[in-house]
Amino acid sequence: MAAASTYLMDPTVTLSYTVGTVTTEFDITDQVSAVTITQEATVLKKTTFGNTWDRNGRGLKRGSIKLDFYVNFDANGMFEVFKDLWDNKELVDFSVAEAGGAEVTGTFVMSAMPSFDGGTDEYNSASLTFTLDGPATTVERT
Repeated sequence: MAAASTYLMDPTVTLSYTVGTVTTEFDITDQVSAVTITQEATVLKKTTFGNTWDRNGRGLKRGSIKLDFYVNFDANGMFEVFKDLWDNKELVDFSVAEAGGAEVTGTFVMSAMPSFDGGTDEYNSASLTFTLDGPATTVERT
């Protein structure tokens, strides 16, 4: 099944969670090199008597968000951001937005903690993929 693509120019990438009325937000824009959001559906057979072709339809949907980022160990660096989320939150909201008004938002399950291999300089990179907890919402450019 073909997937729709949204390309954002110079986006801002944020992760956040809310406890009660207090929202904690992490702007990770300066550390992220790529974001890939994928949504797909299970293909179900719906062929009936009289059809001359196999017929298919969409079933349950699922998705993921993949973040490619640079690793740093500063007090508010990426390792600390993911450690805070891993220790404290099961669900994390995300936003990938550009100044022109286009935005993709959603929620993912905090199901992975980065493990790092190698030195701890600022040029190390890592990639994590998380399962979406519901659909991602896309807002078109205005």
